Amino acid sequence: MGLREQIFSRVDRPPTKVAVPEWGMDVYVRPLSLGEKLAFEAQAGAFDDLGEMDAAKRVMWFAKFVALVVCDEAKVRAFSESDEEALAHEPATALERLVLAGMRLNIVRAEDVDALGKDSAPTLNGSLPSASPDISG
Repeated sequence: MGLREQIFSRVDRPPTKVAVPEWGMDVYVRPLSLGEKLAFEAQAGAFDDLGEMDAAKRVMWFAKFVALVVCDEAKVRAFSESDEEALAHEPATALERLVLAGMRLNIVRAEDVDALGKDSAPTLNGSLPSASPDISG
């Protein structure tokens, strides 16, 4: 089986279970498709823009994100757009818990991109450094 077939035949990533003590239950957060993520960011703004938003917009960003990612075990969304206002009045710790879980699953931050490749040691001209003493000269 080729790489393309392996990618398209894989089993989708399951949703992540999150304990929400404020609600007395566990719920799930789901992975988003690229289209869903980009549509969300076009409407609500990117996570990196939260610091520039006023408080009311930040509250609604959290509520919208929770409405988008919270689902049941079969990845069926629990909330719709019409629930966002009510979600904005739920306990902050519940929303923060769900946003953090959803972000871990769906958002690549600038720091994550910067960290790519930093785990491997640099090489010079594609060769490994030598432990031999330098005898040139």
